[in-house]
Amino acid sequence: MYCKKQKERKNLIMKNSRSNKDKTCTQDSYTIKDIFDILYTLIDTNYSANTKEINSILSYIENSINSMDDTNMEITFNIILEFKLKIYTFFDKEKQSQIKECSTRLDYVLNTISSNDSIKDNLKNDYVKLFEYFLYKEKNLKRIKILLECNDTLIKDQIYFKETFLKLITMFSQMDFKNKDVDYYYQVIILIISIMDIKTINKYKQEISNILCNSNNRKEKYVKNIISILKGEIKDNTSSLEEKYNVSLDYPSILEETSFSYSPKTDSRKKIYDKSIITIDSANTSRIDDGISIIRNNDGSFSLYVFITDIPSIIDKNSILNEEALKRSENIYYKDGVIPIYPDYISECLASLLPNNKRNAITFKMDFDNQMNYIEDSFDISLNEIIVSKKMNYNEVNSRLKYNNSNNDYYDILKYLFLFAIKNLKNSDIDVEYYLCHPKDLNSLIKKYGKNSELALGGLIVKQVMKNIGYRTSKFMNELELPFLYKSYNCDLLSLAEYESFISTMPSLKEDERLMFKLKRNYSKSFYTEIPKPFNGFTSYAGVTDPLWKYADSYNLYMIHNYLFDNNSNYEIDFYRTKNLTKHLNQRILLNQEFKMNYDIHKTLLEKSKKLRRKK
Repeated sequence: MYCKKQKERKNLIMKNSRSNKDKTCTQDSYTIKDIFDILYTLIDTNYSANTKEINSILSYIENSINSMDDTNMEITFNIILEFKLKIYTFFDKEKQSQIKECSTRLDYVLNTISSNDSIKDNLKNDYVKLFEYFLYKEKNLKRIKILLECNDTLIKDQIYFKETFLKLITMFSQMDFKNKDVDYYYQVIILIISIMDIKTINKYKQEISNILCNSNNRKEKYVKNIISILKGEIKDNTSSLEEKYNVSLDYPSILEETSFSYSPKTDSRKKIYDKSIITIDSANTSRIDDGISIIRNNDGSFSLYVFITDIPSIIDKNSILNEEALKRSENIYYKDGVIPIYPDYISECLASLLPNNKRNAITFKMDFDNQMNYIEDSFDISLNEIIVSKKMNYNEVNSRLKYNNSNNDYYDILKYLFLFAIKNLKNSDIDVEYYLCHPKDLNSLIKKYGKNSELALGGLIVKQVMKNIGYRTSKFMNELELPFLYKSYNCDLLSLAEYESFISTMPSLKEDERLMFKLKRNYSKSFYTEIPKPFNGFTSYAGVTDPLWKYADSYNLYMIHNYLFDNNSNYEIDFYRTKNLTKHLNQRILLNQEFKMNYDIHKTLLEKSKKLRRKK
């Protein structure tokens, strides 16, 4: 169950506990961390069977506190915080309820240590320190949100988070409300309250209310709003948010109605009905804008086809509907649903690549050799009418790849797509021919990449295929020197360097890979540009595969139509329009992100307001 050395240390701890000698937890034979590693192992293996040993260790810890020096107290405090976080992270609710007594006894130890004034300022754990760094140094609401959402125990289970939060409330209540930072601190406070559970809100609300009600700013709007939130008296303010960010939750009714009169243009495009075309999306989506097919040629090479719904053949670029899509810029996914760039009839029916329906598509074709290496100058774009054979969700892709059987009609397509995706991973150099000739090894490779989540295999395929299309299309259009929207990254290198320096001495943060990944990614932001720039590991990149989700992708499809097929273009005007469009899209996307965050916070607070009223 656990190693011999751990058993010896456990016996030593129990011996010291029974003899009640005046010893600290840092003797040469074992460390504080050793003790908590043993405690975790005992709890994890069988709490009921190990209750006696667990109680002995807890007694030892409790009896050792008074004999510790300040350094060991601080070490013990932080290890207990990490231990509790580990319990909340890895144990299910049933196991957490079993160890309630253990958790309570550790809370007693934490309170005992925190009452020591000489070390009080050193006891904040790394997560609280990082929270304060984002709060006061960077003043970055989005990173605070990432931190709190990745570590939901921080608010409800950390003694010093409460102290930090109440200090924030006190400072806010005493601010000059003409200060430009007032709005920021208000947003932080309501964000924190929105993430709190009802029990924690009830625990905090009396102290918060007392601070705010006794301040000179108690009549200020923001102060009144916070008090109303705590009382469960918040009002629905959705219309004000829509007005502030120039966002409309509802599509204009007149455009909804006129969308039913739209129909795809009929032209002389080639019909592709004979290829097995599949779509891979989440199970509940009806906005399907890309299909994929791959075939193996007689010489062993591969031809990859990506079919993108042909928005320009449905919506004229000079139409009011196109102007509305431009204004919206992208689909906004918020707490209650989605704000689409196109009416539902367009995006969920007429332009959606639903199976067994004829649809206009822009086809992107690439050829690869027998090792899935790109064959130069094989990239081609054409207009086609297609019929999708099969709609798959991510879970179905996983199942079809992992469990090949006689009824699996699409296994060959999926295994080729899977090998293509693996081949295009960074630093990957797999032997495609080998895996095609050795099915058992191929199956092992599939299981290796498919074990993490239901998104694993299908998501990997879609990501790698669409990244390649974005790169090849951008390269193609740039070589022709045609107007196009490209994507790039803007990284705040100075802030990132300061942040990395700040966390360099915080090992518990570095071990939190999910949080570290999300925070580091937040220091880099993608943006649109009319000039090709490096992006995503490519020398240039342009979006074309998500026209039902992003207006920029639709615009690029219009440019492809204009210059490659319709001869309906004005070079100088289109370059000027593209440059202005980048500014609009970059500004609009930032506003959309702010709207989404504030709308979700507001709706969460409305839901909690109802619960708080019922608690009265």
